[in-house]
Amino acid sequence: MKGHPRRILIIDDDVAFSSSLQKILSKAGYETVLADSGEQGLQLLTSRMFDLVITDFRLGSFSGLDVISCIQNQKIPVKILLLTAFGDEKPSKATEQGAVDARLSKPVKRDEILGRVSLLLSEESAKRSEGEPVSSESPAPRTARS
Repeated sequence: MKGHPRRILIIDDDVAFSSSLQKILSKAGYETVLADSGEQGLQLLTSRMFDLVITDFRLGSFSGLDVISCIQNQKIPVKILLLTAFGDEKPSKATEQGAVDARLSKPVKRDEILGRVSLLLSEESAKRSEGEPVSSESPAPRTARS
């Protein structure tokens, strides 16, 4: 990887899963930070810059969708990967409406997560190299993708 390692925030209340995911991503050269609740994840997001947020859908009282809503409301410029183990329609609708950049179902295979993370972060790199604004002051709004 060129320059600084890409920073990824993992928000998941399943400590065993998030620790395994952290090891996989760290071995691939990413800098990772763990949060075991949506509230803790948002605190980290407002105090540090991240290139990607990987959040679980089910997080207890403050869900992954609550985290995504706060990211949008605060206009935090970050890619979002939503993980879910549920066949619920809410995560699908969030993806369709452009609220998240990608969605994966648990259990997630190592190659699948590494491929998706690489793709999401390379899209961000392409935007930066093309001169598209990537600013914490005025990020482009998320819109439905065709």
